[in-house]
Amino acid sequence: MNNTIVFAEDSAVQGVVLKRILTEENYKVFWGKNGKEAFKLIEKERPDIVITDVEMPDMNGFELCRIIKSRDDLKDIPVIICSSLSRPEDIMTGIEVGADGYVTKPYDKKFLMYRIKALLENPLSSNEEILPIKINYSGKEFVILSDRLHILNMLLSTYENSLKQYNELVTAQIELKKLNKSLDLSKKETEELLLNILPKKIAGELKETGVTKPIFYEQASILFTDFKGFTKISELLTTNELIESLDKFFRYFDSILQIYKIEKIKTIGDAYMCVSGIPEEDPFHAINLVKAALEIADYMQVVNLYNEGTNVPKWEIRIGIHSGPLVAGVVGSKKFCYDVWGDSVNVASRMESSGEPGRVNISGATYEIIKDYFDCDYRGKIKAKNKGEIDMYFVNSIKRA
Repeated sequence: MNNTIVFAEDSAVQGVVLKRILTEENYKVFWGKNGKEAFKLIEKERPDIVITDVEMPDMNGFELCRIIKSRDDLKDIPVIICSSLSRPEDIMTGIEVGADGYVTKPYDKKFLMYRIKALLENPLSSNEEILPIKINYSGKEFVILSDRLHILNMLLSTYENSLKQYNELVTAQIELKKLNKSLDLSKKETEELLLNILPKKIAGELKETGVTKPIFYEQASILFTDFKGFTKISELLTTNELIESLDKFFRYFDSILQIYKIEKIKTIGDAYMCVSGIPEEDPFHAINLVKAALEIADYMQVVNLYNEGTNVPKWEIRIGIHSGPLVAGVVGSKKFCYDVWGDSVNVASRMESSGEPGRVNISGATYEIIKDYFDCDYRGKIKAKNKGEIDMYFVNSIKRA
């Protein structure tokens, strides 16, 4: 045993966390960004154990596990499924493909290391003749080929994980009761808290009726930002430094949005998303959003100039904007979330991923709205994932009169 682990994880943030956990425990770690990439590492490195996420592009975790267990030279390598999926049918699928253990995300270091050490110190092997077992669950048939020892170990790890989650839930409920006893929020404070989560118009409707209806907008503008090389940056900084940097950047972005009355939607890891022209329609939605985008780009340039000559890594931001129809509304009944949907959102995301660091990349649709107010460079028709070729432009600056 050479203390080698290969893990498959497509999320940069989750991947960095897992790699840090395993490295701190003195394991030799290889990270595959999807199932196919991880499988190549498995064939090359022949690790002691494999950890895989489930929902990934280019071969998901169940498919990866199935392939490993179908190979005579690889089938004895223990496979742990790590996922936010926790439905019984997901557990059944894990058993069906031959997984040896199961833990839920986000990663709990203590529980994860317990599972890893249990599998490494007590390797599972069996010479019993395995006959297919067909099990029907929720209208779906599962064909189980694993031996009894593997099935038992998978079920035990699932049971242990469920107990851990239950204990966490009980602890959280106790803390919540203590918190509720200690807090006596006034009506004004409650309203202010709601306004921090939802737009004022939506919060008012929710307060009066208890529900909100999704609204269709014929025209709005969507912005996405992302940091190039975020995974590499996260490996150079401590967890606290990473979070403090993102918090500082996003707070500044928030302040810019307030000036132009733009609605922040959410942050996902190192990505930032906002929309102009909702919940109140605004004929200047695209112009205001492009102005905000240029200010965000300028701010990040200043940050990098300030850090020049230091050990602080360079933060290269990509910014993309698209304008078009969308639907906006509130999802959830406990933790409310104001969100947007529609193909325009997907196109805006492609504007970000098809852009270049430090530049504001806009679609042809946005350009047609703002072309009289901004100096832009036509990039041509650029191929965007799942969207074909799209006219794209780089925004240089505001036109001077």
